Amino acid sequence: MNKKMERKILIFTELEQLALDSSNKRLVLFGESRFYDDGKISYDMIFHAKTVPNVYDVHKPVSMVVPVVNEIDLTAASSEDTARYLADLNHKHPKFNNFVVPMKDFLKFYQVHPHKIGEKLLRVVSSHKGSAYRTISERDFVDNINHPELIADIMRTREKIDCSY
Repeated sequence: MNKKMERKILIFTELEQLALDSSNKRLVLFGESRFYDDGKISYDMIFHAKTVPNVYDVHKPVSMVVPVVNEIDLTAASSEDTARYLADLNHKHPKFNNFVVPMKDFLKFYQVHPHKIGEKLLRVVSSHKGSAYRTISERDFVDNINHPELIADIMRTREKIDCSY
C-alpha cells in the first residue's frame, strides 16, 4: 500500500530573510510545487524572490507565486482577522490563493480554499519553521544536491522571471 508522502516547503534562507524584512514591499516569492522529493517528503521549493510594481499583476510563470503580505501588521492580529484579510485579498485577486505573512522570526504560509457554499476558508499551511517549511542556504543546496538538472532548471526559471519583471 502506498503511503501518502508528507509535503513541506523548502525555501532558501536568503529568501526567508528577504521576506522577513518589513522594508521589502511588493515582494513575491516564486517556486514550484512538488519540485523535489527524498522518498519520504515531497518538497515545494521556493527559489526566487522579486520586488514587483504590482504584486497582483504578476502572471504565474511557475506553479507557486506567493505574495508576501506585509502591507499591514498581522503579527498581533487574531487568527480570525488574518483569515478575513487574506480571504478578502483572494476575493479581490482570485488567481492568488497562497500568501505568506512575515511574523517576528518566521514565516506563516497560508492557502485560501473555496468552501462548498461559496465562502472562503483559510487553511494554515505552516505556522513555524520546521513544521511545514524548512530553510537551507542556497550554497548548501547547490553543494549537496545530487541533481545538476534541478540546479539548471532553477537558474533558467530565475532568468525567465527576471526578464518578465
